[in-house]
Amino acid sequence: MERCMCKIANDDDEIIMMIKSLAIFLVTISCLTHNSLGVVPHHQDVDSQFLTTHNEARAQVGVQPLKWNTTLAGYARGYAYNMLGDCDMRHSDGPFGENLAEGYGDQFTARDAVTMWVGEKQYYDYYSNSCVGDECHHYTQVVWRDTVYLGCAKLKCLNGWCIVLMASTNSSVHKNEPVCITGANGFIGSWLVQTLLDHGYTTIHATIYPGSSTSHLHALPGASQATLVFHEADLLDAQAISKAVEGCSGVFHVASPCSLEDPLDPQKELLDPAVKGTLNVLEAAKRFGVRRVVLTSSISAMVPNPSWDDGKVLDESSWTDIDYCKSRQVNSISSFTKWYPVSKILAEKSAWEFAEKNGLDVVTILPSTCLGRLLQPTLNASCAVLQQLLQGSRNTQEYHWLGAVHVKDVAKAQVHLFETPSASGRYLCTNGIYQFGEFAHRVSRLFPEFDVHRFEGETQPGMVSCEDAAKRLIDMGMVFTPVEDVIKETVESLKSKRLLVS
Repeated sequence: MERCMCKIANDDDEIIMMIKSLAIFLVTISCLTHNSLGVVPHHQDVDSQFLTTHNEARAQVGVQPLKWNTTLAGYARGYAYNMLGDCDMRHSDGPFGENLAEGYGDQFTARDAVTMWVGEKQYYDYYSNSCVGDECHHYTQVVWRDTVYLGCAKLKCLNGWCIVLMASTNSSVHKNEPVCITGANGFIGSWLVQTLLDHGYTTIHATIYPGSSTSHLHALPGASQATLVFHEADLLDAQAISKAVEGCSGVFHVASPCSLEDPLDPQKELLDPAVKGTLNVLEAAKRFGVRRVVLTSSISAMVPNPSWDDGKVLDESSWTDIDYCKSRQVNSISSFTKWYPVSKILAEKSAWEFAEKNGLDVVTILPSTCLGRLLQPTLNASCAVLQQLLQGSRNTQEYHWLGAVHVKDVAKAQVHLFETPSASGRYLCTNGIYQFGEFAHRVSRLFPEFDVHRFEGETQPGMVSCEDAAKRLIDMGMVFTPVEDVIKETVESLKSKRLLVS
């Protein structure tokens, strides 16, 4: 037994650029319990079935092959979660074209489903570019010329298997329009450049601190096929920032002062560049009609917050207590530890005030400690946390820790927030909340050859652990890299760059 549903997007230039296909399939299981619910592990062979079968059909009519897109696959998983209970065939509320299909039998595969859609080809009239009796819309979604990307996911429902598939070019974003990244040659910025290239963006305006290197960005896969326009721009240089933003449809504001050294003048070295620099970027975005600004904030704009309720999991409603930070004695902590959270919260709050006053579309992302492979040649502050831990540091990171996240996941989330029209507000980006002491134990187990300090008791007193703390991103389909994998990749990268010796 099989059936299909199809929702057609409005046929205008905006919608044509964001066609998406979504497929859902069910296979009955003879004996079911409530334990049969849940998303099944990701399998590349299923990905390949979807991609190959689509591209075979597209090749027959001479249109470009689709590319697998992990962001779409993550979105599909997020959408699938909404149907865990009943697998009822229903379309999403997004402004996209979608395919829904239902079939029964253990042998029903991804290839079978796409073949079912392609079977509607007989009802398509090439001369009039129309469907006979509206019976070929699934087929036209498969071979739609402007579709670029494909993603899928699988889940178990009460009545069997459900496979969710999506293909999209995302009409809310024209990827041939320039976007701007501030701090593009930093740790997060470099990964963001790579992610945008992977997603098909063709022109990137990249701001860098005057005199800093960009050689590693030129070497990124896909960089030679795109246009990277570099702008040397201090955040306090409003004219240079304005020149970089001009002509861009979106801005990713990543740059912010963060150093391994204690600042001698916190106001000049941290606060002014963070706050005034952010306002310079937003002023330029307003002046040139930027569609959206994705501002990279930090968990340091959430904690420390001593007034947070005991026993409550930290979320995006938490804001760092500025007075508490300012009152802490420098002789017991580093100057950077005292002033960095102040710079992050003042910058983010200034951004929200500016956005509200000027009607600018701003979304903020708050990453936890970012780790992963270093694309840039130098050590960054967040990877230094792991490096120093491996070298015997006893710093508990008491006021700078919620958890860790792979930098590539941060970059994916940044792009997803830019491309998703409904995104708004603050988004915590972390693979869980847990004590730094627990993180140290994991590092020690993975790399026993290093003298990693074993912390006793809570390193973050009163902090409540939570695996799915980044719920807002998870609900959008975000799937985070396992922490153990993040640790391993970071350590190998530090070794390869001779920043760590075992």
